[in-house]
Amino acid sequence: MEEGHGRERLEASFGALIDDTQGHFDREEQAMTASGYPEQRQHVEQHQAFKAKVAEVRERQRTVRGNIPTVEKLEFFHDWLIGHIQGTDSKLGEFLRAAGHT
Repeated sequence: MEEGHGRERLEASFGALIDDTQGHFDREEQAMTASGYPEQRQHVEQHQAFKAKVAEVRERQRTVRGNIPTVEKLEFFHDWLIGHIQGTDSKLGEFLRAAGHT
């Protein structure tokens, strides 16, 4: 990152992550509602927990002097996204395909 612009670029990245995930979550939640997905509540709770964690990390980045270690941020996002996509989203996809809602 350019010297002196790291925080601004990180803030822009957090903004893009929040916007992109919100759009993705909205589409998933609409599909769950339309299909009567039986595990919608638990799935939506995972979305809410992720958004809360992103907001927490973003706020820490804004207020903590110095930087939050990048490895910590990357590990959280990697672990959550891989776990959610391979587990929760995969299960939802199977349900939607079986119900003819793809």
